[in-house]
Amino acid sequence: MTRINWNKQLEIGNQKIDDQHQQLIDYLNNLNDAIESGSSTSSVFELLFNNLVYYSKYHFSDEEKLMAEINYPGLDHQRTEHEFFINKLAEMQNRFMADENIELVVLTFLGDWLVNHIVEEDKKIAAFIKASK
Repeated sequence: MTRINWNKQLEIGNQKIDDQHQQLIDYLNNLNDAIESGSSTSSVFELLFNNLVYYSKYHFSDEEKLMAEINYPGLDHQRTEHEFFINKLAEMQNRFMADENIELVVLTFLGDWLVNHIVEEDKKIAAFIKASK
């Protein structure tokens, strides 16, 4: 996976959510760096992966609270997307714990999903907020 660089195209205009998105990208980049440097021992990857799982749940909770506060009509769809992501993380974590060599699969999926989700789904939240003002 190529490192993901934060840029204006990934911003949705809510500082808290943008900061959290940046943190998620940092977690992915740290996983990527560990693999590329050859330091992705099982324990290092597990620690980094666990951090990503925890922070994803934290972020999705905050994002869903924001959507509920503004009566965002796409909240149910977003919840479904978030559940899919968390379930996929759990599946990949189980495969990793079963000693499958899936580091690159994890990085590719997570990077693609996260960037696409921000650009395609979370940008809709920003548009809704702007239209509501």
